[in-house]
Amino acid sequence: MICSCDADILLGHEADVSPLCWKSHKMNRAGSNTLFCECNGLSEGLGHAEWVASWIGLAKDFKYDLRRRGILNREIQVRAIMKEPEGEMSMAAIVDAKSLYDVANQEQYAGSDKRSALEICVIKDSLDQLGGAVRWVPHELNPVDCFTKLKGNAAPLIQMLRRGKFKIGRAHV
Repeated sequence: MICSCDADILLGHEADVSPLCWKSHKMNRAGSNTLFCECNGLSEGLGHAEWVASWIGLAKDFKYDLRRRGILNREIQVRAIMKEPEGEMSMAAIVDAKSLYDVANQEQYAGSDKRSALEICVIKDSLDQLGGAVRWVPHELNPVDCFTKLKGNAAPLIQMLRRGKFKIGRAHV
């Protein structure tokens, strides 16, 4: 799920949130382990986030150059959406897989799974393009838990949609 949010969410405060798009589907690749499956999901989500940032770029300037999206998307995130000073995080990729959060915030991946290592490189590149970082929330607070599990908890999603607010707890940032 890709949402537009107030910048206060990055500070651990409850913030206004507005879903822009979502997608839920079965993975098109078989995964050899949980980390690889989580990496695939995050990588695909970040691809959608880059695409949405490019939509905004095109809406903002009809001369938007998709080939320069790495620079232009960061400008869009910083100046048009998040109101954050340059150089600071302006996007959070929220995951409920603690192992993925840990790996994404390490300098290097030391695991033995080469596919996961490659996907982590793609994730870090996308995060860099968007000026973002990975943040963790527990499964029970994840609004899209019901998108990824047959009997996932829908309560956080319903609450977020009804109230138009979400919070990444300070302990989980």
